[in-house]
Amino acid sequence: MKWKKVIFRKISLQLLLAIFVSYVLAFFILGLFSKYVVQPYLLHTYEINPTLYNIILFLILLTTVGVFIVSFLLFVRKKVLYLKKISNEITNIANGDLEVEIEVRGHDELANLTQNINKMSAELKAKFEHERLIEQSKNELISSVSHDLRTPLTSIIGYLDLLKQNHHLNKEEFLEYLDIIDAKTQNLNYLINDLFEYTKLTSPNLALTYSNIDISLLLQQLTSEYHAILKSEGISVNLEIMNKDMTLCVDVDKIVRVFTNLLDNVRKYAVKPSDVFIVLKRNETDVLFSIHNQVQSNQRVDTNQMFDQFYRANKSRTNDGSAGLGLSISKRIVELHNGEVWAEHDGELIAVYVQLPL
Repeated sequence: MKWKKVIFRKISLQLLLAIFVSYVLAFFILGLFSKYVVQPYLLHTYEINPTLYNIILFLILLTTVGVFIVSFLLFVRKKVLYLKKISNEITNIANGDLEVEIEVRGHDELANLTQNINKMSAELKAKFEHERLIEQSKNELISSVSHDLRTPLTSIIGYLDLLKQNHHLNKEEFLEYLDIIDAKTQNLNYLINDLFEYTKLTSPNLALTYSNIDISLLLQQLTSEYHAILKSEGISVNLEIMNKDMTLCVDVDKIVRVFTNLLDNVRKYAVKPSDVFIVLKRNETDVLFSIHNQVQSNQRVDTNQMFDQFYRANKSRTNDGSAGLGLSISKRIVELHNGEVWAEHDGELIAVYVQLPL
């Protein structure tokens, strides 16, 4: 019955069928009219009036055309009403009502058109929602970063004013003030770098610089550099590399930023003293990096929001030199490499996983 599907799926064939049926119906009515009205009249009339004859012919023609038009309109009435409904819904969509979903009827071109309109409406809605979230994210970024930048800047201005106004400071006090100003300046520089890095990574025109590198050697080097920093804060690093020759094609600078952000996050939030365990292993299609550390038992960590911008595991720590963009930057870099990053929290232990494709 393939021919039936073709007929009912094509509007042009449906219209031709409606015309044909209307044509047959019109001539059927014409036949009835001629047989039961015109023919008896002619048989019982001996002298035909030309004017009356022309009127009869006109009525026959009018009846035929009328029956054809009425029957054709009845056949296509549903399609016309459906087309009108589609037109009205398109007007609503054009006026901004993206919640509209047009009912799909049948399997013809109008049904395909309706499906495409619904798809377009859904895509526009998703696009506008995405743009709204981006705009909201930008506003939050400006608000949060402005607050975080103001804190060290206020301290710098305050201590500089103290140095200007107090000319009787001894050397120890003078150096102490300078150390504070230097620390706050470094803090300010760190925040600004984070902000620039985040905005650059979210740019659609960002281009990565790929090169082949053995990720295990890179991780060994970074861990060695961070070993002294973490050890000074009572954190002992345990590195386990389970495979050899784990070569990846990555943007090295960006991947270094991922690992340093995670190590820095451990430095800020891990229990001191404690042990940190770093594991790197190769699977069939990817390399999996994980870092496990201990946190305070009463510290609530939302693993679903950990990689959102401005998230801090400890809400009270707003002066730790971070705007809460580190893990968000790491997530963005991993996603740019077609990888995945996630966290798991179980009691006092938290683990962060980074999966990068081979």
